[in-house]
This record gives sequence, C-alpha cells and structure tokens, in this order.
Amino acid sequence: MSEPKPVDPDSLLTPEEVATALRVSTVTVGRWARDGKIPSIELPTGHRRFRRSAVDAILNGASDAA
Repeated sequence: MSEPKPVDPDSLLTPEEVATALRVSTVTVGRWARDGKIPSIELPTGHRRFRRSAVDAILNGASDAA
C-alpha cells in the first residue's frame, strides 16, 4: 500500500474547490475575494485562484486569513 502524497500548502484551488471546502456557493467565494476577505490570485484571463493555505486558515478558524 502506498503512502498518501503530502498536500502542498501553496497549491492553487479553483473557486469551485474553495466553495466545496467551505460549504458555500461560488458566488460567495467571488464576493469574499472582491471584498478582501480571502486572498486570491487573479490570472491574466480574469479567473481567480486561491492558495490552499488561505483556505486551510479559514477552516482552522483564523479570522485574518486575508
């Protein structure tokens, strides 16, 4: 049996992945990103990506993830 791969805390997540992890809608994720409540990286195409470490901080109760 193989060992599970470690998760890279700086890997990038899509809005859909963030919404699933936080149990909110993708619209909410986008609003939080625009309001600065969750840090995001805007791609040249206009799409956003989110660092796994920021999402983990929210899940672990950090109030200053941004």
